[in-house]
Amino acid sequence: MSNTRIWVDTAAMAERLGIHPKTLLRLRKQQRAPFVEGTHYRYGGLTTGAPLQWFPEQTDQAFTDFRRVPVSAVETFSALEAVA
Repeated sequence: MSNTRIWVDTAAMAERLGIHPKTLLRLRKQQRAPFVEGTHYRYGGLTTGAPLQWFPEQTDQAFTDFRRVPVSAVETFSALEAVA
């Protein structure tokens, strides 16, 4: 039995999740991020400027299980204020 982990780049991981690569990168940086460095992604080089590599199975599961925030909690303007 092999213990090899398969890692994919950001574009492939975003495609697998059905989201844009920039959305995936933005989600990674959020305060309540569903992804953890070393578990879901890693840097493909010695610096934080290196491209990210994603572990597909665990990243997919974390994205699926992540509790979303209601849109009203994120909304920064009100349609009613715009009409007034």
